[in-house]
Amino acid sequence: MAKQRKAPTGTYWRSGVLWGRVRLTGKPAFQRSLDTDDPKIAARRIEAIKAELNGRVKHGEARYAFSEATAAWGVNLTDRVSANTASRYLCSLGQLAPYLNDKFIDQINGTLIAEIIRGRRADGVTISTVKRDLVALSSVMGFCIDEGWLEANPVLPRLGRLKERRDPIVLPEPDHIKIIVQRAPGRLADLIQAALLTGCRMDELVSAKRSQFVDNKRQLTVVGKRNKMRTIDLSDAAMEVLRRTASDKADWLFSHDGQKYKQVSSRWRNLCDGSAGKAGPNNDGIVPFPFHNLRHRYAVDYLKTPLPEGGTPSIYLLSQHLGHTSVKTTEIYLAYLSPTEKQAVMFGKTG
Repeated sequence: MAKQRKAPTGTYWRSGVLWGRVRLTGKPAFQRSLDTDDPKIAARRIEAIKAELNGRVKHGEARYAFSEATAAWGVNLTDRVSANTASRYLCSLGQLAPYLNDKFIDQINGTLIAEIIRGRRADGVTISTVKRDLVALSSVMGFCIDEGWLEANPVLPRLGRLKERRDPIVLPEPDHIKIIVQRAPGRLADLIQAALLTGCRMDELVSAKRSQFVDNKRQLTVVGKRNKMRTIDLSDAAMEVLRRTASDKADWLFSHDGQKYKQVSSRWRNLCDGSAGKAGPNNDGIVPFPFHNLRHRYAVDYLKTPLPEGGTPSIYLLSQHLGHTSVKTTEIYLAYLSPTEKQAVMFGKTG
């Protein structure tokens, strides 16, 4: 193995790449990769960064590198957001690293945000994913404002103008859902049925504890987006499934060998795709669809089915059941109803 060359002053080796570190008046002002393994190039880059930083400090305008801001923002991140959100933010920032790693926070402006959007779209990334990435960046910028390092968040104006095209929801066929349930092993089959019979999101069910199911009240409490808790009423069919899973006596309502179910998304894809991964006789004619579409199937079926006691389904009750912040979100399901059905679920009458 070749002997590693000496790192220039102000730099150090990390995983075969030279990194730079600059401290000003005892305070870390810069620490990131210099994107090279050549000591001569690294020496030039770190000296240029030192000159820039010292010049700014001399004029009372000390700058913060984006890498420093991200490191500070990341401290105790999971105390501020859920573990899933924290993981998603970090993944998004990793995708944006090529645009941001050599920048100071005051260089992150509207022009750069526009460059990020163009670059991500050119890579074939969907608008929804670009927005998700920018939300993570906006979180870092908001932290910088709170710290007094920045005056305004440059992400928000561009984020608000990104319009996402919504493709029509394709509801999964009931027969195809039955086939997938038959393919699923153990409690995974029950998890799929519970999603179809309750309209709950995958994460809401996977994270549900057995204690959150109250048999005598026929209710399930789940924790949804933005850590919001809601309690839903359960149908007879949903009660049958949840009673079966609760009988395992595990901490989790849906468990695998007594532990929380993991990698449900990949397991779902394998079940949905079958051996062929596409519609046709080798996959029982199933057209693969996302797990989340079980929630859509529930919502449409709810609105189209008269209540057991003879009442009329209500889009407003459905909105609360699904945990939507606004009934406007729930109104996407009106497209699947006839004019008479729409009037009934919205106004409680048919004529």
